Amino acid sequence: MMNPGLGLSVDNDEEEEETRTKCNKDTGEKKRLQKWTRGVWMCVSAGGFIQSWQPLYKSEGPSQVFLLTLTWLVSAFSDISRKDRNEITLCYDNMCHLDNLKVAKKPLPLPGTLKYIWLDIQKLIDTLHIKNHQDENCKEKYSPSQLKEKNPNYNT
Repeated sequence: MMNPGLGLSVDNDEEEEETRTKCNKDTGEKKRLQKWTRGVWMCVSAGGFIQSWQPLYKSEGPSQVFLLTLTWLVSAFSDISRKDRNEITLCYDNMCHLDNLKVAKKPLPLPGTLKYIWLDIQKLIDTLHIKNHQDENCKEKYSPSQLKEKNPNYNT
Protein backbone atom coordinates (compact mmCIF):
# COMPACT_ATOMS: atom_id res chain seq x y z
CA MET A 1 0.00 0.00 0.00
CA MET A 2 1.40 3.43 -0.92
CA ASN A 3 0.48 6.82 0.43
CA PRO A 4 1.63 9.34 -2.21
CA GLY A 5 1.25 12.31 0.15
CA LEU A 6 3.81 10.89 2.55
CA GLY A 7 5.90 8.83 0.15
CA LEU A 8 5.61 5.80 2.43
CA SER A 9 5.11 2.22 1.43
CA VAL A 10 3.80 -0.43 3.80
CA ASP A 11 4.43 -4.07 2.91
CA ASN A 12 1.68 -6.65 2.96
CA ASP A 13 4.03 -8.50 5.30
CA GLU A 14 3.01 -6.01 7.96
CA GLU A 15 4.78 -7.35 11.05
CA GLU A 16 8.24 -8.80 11.49
CA GLU A 17 8.06 -12.46 12.44
CA GLU A 18 10.23 -12.17 15.55
CA THR A 19 8.38 -9.10 16.89
CA ARG A 20 4.89 -10.17 15.96
CA THR A 21 2.55 -9.63 18.88
CA LYS A 22 0.94 -12.65 20.46
CA CYS A 23 -2.21 -10.64 21.01
CA ASN A 24 -5.23 -12.10 19.30
CA LYS A 25 -7.83 -9.41 19.79
CA ASP A 26 -11.28 -10.91 19.95
CA THR A 27 -13.26 -9.08 17.27
CA GLY A 28 -16.26 -11.37 17.39
CA GLU A 29 -17.84 -13.06 14.43
CA LYS A 30 -16.71 -11.51 11.16
CA LYS A 31 -19.55 -10.28 9.00
CA ARG A 32 -19.34 -8.02 5.99
CA LEU A 33 -22.01 -5.36 6.38
CA GLN A 34 -21.13 -3.09 3.48
CA LYS A 35 -20.21 -3.93 -0.06
CA TRP A 36 -17.61 -1.20 -0.74
CA THR A 37 -16.21 -0.16 2.63
CA ARG A 38 -15.41 -1.82 5.92
CA GLY A 39 -16.30 1.32 7.82
CA VAL A 40 -14.86 4.71 8.63
CA TRP A 41 -11.60 5.68 10.32
CA MET A 42 -12.13 8.72 12.54
CA CYS A 43 -9.79 10.86 14.56
CA VAL A 44 -11.79 12.27 17.46
CA SER A 45 -10.29 14.58 20.08
CA ALA A 46 -11.56 15.63 23.51
CA GLY A 47 -15.16 16.72 23.55
CA GLY A 48 -16.03 14.52 20.57
CA PHE A 49 -14.55 16.89 17.98
CA ILE A 50 -13.97 14.97 14.73
CA GLN A 51 -10.64 16.18 13.37
CA SER A 52 -10.40 13.82 10.42
CA TRP A 53 -12.22 10.88 8.83
CA GLN A 54 -11.60 8.53 5.92
CA PRO A 55 -13.36 5.42 4.59
CA LEU A 56 -11.71 2.06 5.28
CA TYR A 57 -11.56 -0.28 2.30
CA LYS A 58 -11.71 -4.08 2.39
CA SER A 59 -10.59 -4.35 6.03
CA GLU A 60 -9.43 -2.35 9.00
CA GLY A 61 -5.87 -3.59 8.47
CA PRO A 62 -3.01 -2.10 10.48
CA SER A 63 -1.19 -0.75 7.41
CA GLN A 64 -4.21 1.21 6.16
CA VAL A 65 -4.92 2.60 9.65
CA PHE A 66 -1.24 3.44 10.18
CA LEU A 67 -1.08 5.52 6.99
CA LEU A 68 -4.33 7.34 7.78
CA THR A 69 -3.19 8.03 11.34
CA LEU A 70 0.26 9.16 10.26
CA THR A 71 -1.22 11.50 7.65
CA TRP A 72 -3.34 13.09 10.36
CA LEU A 73 -0.45 13.28 12.87
CA VAL A 74 1.79 15.04 10.37
CA SER A 75 -0.87 17.57 9.39
CA ALA A 76 -1.94 18.24 12.98
CA PHE A 77 1.42 18.28 14.78
CA SER A 78 4.11 19.16 12.24
CA ASP A 79 4.82 22.50 13.90
CA ILE A 80 5.39 21.34 17.49
CA SER A 81 8.66 20.23 19.06
CA ARG A 82 9.64 16.64 19.76
CA LYS A 83 9.45 17.37 23.48
CA ASP A 84 5.85 18.57 23.14
CA ARG A 85 4.95 15.51 21.06
CA ASN A 86 5.60 13.39 24.15
CA GLU A 87 2.40 14.89 25.55
CA ILE A 88 0.30 13.59 22.65
CA THR A 89 -1.65 10.42 23.45
CA LEU A 90 -3.13 8.30 20.70
CA CYS A 91 -5.74 5.68 21.67
CA TYR A 92 -6.69 2.99 19.19
CA ASP A 93 -8.46 -0.32 19.81
CA ASN A 94 -5.81 -2.35 17.96
CA MET A 95 -2.69 -0.35 18.85
CA CYS A 96 -0.60 -3.46 19.53
CA HIS A 97 -0.77 -4.48 15.86
CA LEU A 98 -0.43 -0.92 14.58
CA ASP A 99 2.70 -0.30 16.64
CA ASN A 100 4.19 -3.64 15.55
CA LEU A 101 4.40 -2.73 11.86
CA LYS A 102 7.93 -2.66 10.44
CA VAL A 103 7.50 0.98 9.45
CA ALA A 104 6.56 1.94 13.04
CA LYS A 105 9.76 0.54 14.55
CA LYS A 106 12.23 3.13 13.22
CA PRO A 107 12.35 6.77 12.13
CA LEU A 108 10.09 7.46 9.16
CA PRO A 109 11.27 8.81 5.78
CA LEU A 110 9.93 12.28 6.57
CA PRO A 111 11.80 15.61 6.74
CA GLY A 112 13.41 16.97 9.91
CA THR A 113 12.07 15.85 13.26
CA LEU A 114 8.82 14.60 11.67
CA LYS A 115 10.66 11.34 11.10
CA TYR A 116 10.26 10.68 14.86
CA ILE A 117 6.60 11.62 15.16
CA TRP A 118 5.37 8.02 15.60
CA LEU A 119 8.15 7.18 18.05
CA ASP A 120 7.56 10.35 20.12
CA ILE A 121 3.85 10.02 20.89
CA GLN A 122 2.27 7.93 23.66
CA LYS A 123 0.18 5.03 22.40
CA LEU A 124 -2.67 3.35 24.30
CA ILE A 125 -5.64 1.06 23.88
CA ASP A 126 -8.85 2.55 25.23
CA THR A 127 -10.56 1.18 28.33
CA LEU A 128 -13.47 -0.28 26.37
CA HIS A 129 -11.26 -2.41 24.09
CA ILE A 130 -8.30 -3.39 26.32
CA LYS A 131 -10.32 -6.25 27.85
CA ASN A 132 -10.51 -7.95 24.41
CA HIS A 133 -6.71 -8.22 24.18
CA GLN A 134 -5.28 -11.54 25.27
CA ASP A 135 -1.52 -10.88 25.46
CA GLU A 136 -0.45 -9.61 28.91
CA ASN A 137 2.45 -7.65 27.36
CA CYS A 138 -0.04 -5.83 25.16
CA LYS A 139 -2.26 -5.03 28.15
CA GLU A 140 0.73 -3.66 30.07
CA LYS A 141 2.43 -1.68 27.28
CA TYR A 142 -0.76 0.00 26.00
CA SER A 143 -2.72 0.19 29.26
CA PRO A 144 -5.02 3.22 29.59
CA SER A 145 -4.04 3.43 33.26
CA GLN A 146 -0.82 5.19 32.13
CA LEU A 147 -2.93 8.16 31.08
CA LYS A 148 -5.05 8.02 34.24
CA GLU A 149 -1.90 8.27 36.39
CA LYS A 150 -0.92 11.56 34.71
CA ASN A 151 -4.43 12.92 34.23
CA PRO A 152 -6.97 11.30 36.59
CA ASN A 153 -9.92 13.15 35.02
CA TYR A 154 -9.24 11.91 31.48
CA ASN A 155 -11.54 9.28 30.06
CA THR A 156 -10.38 6.86 27.39
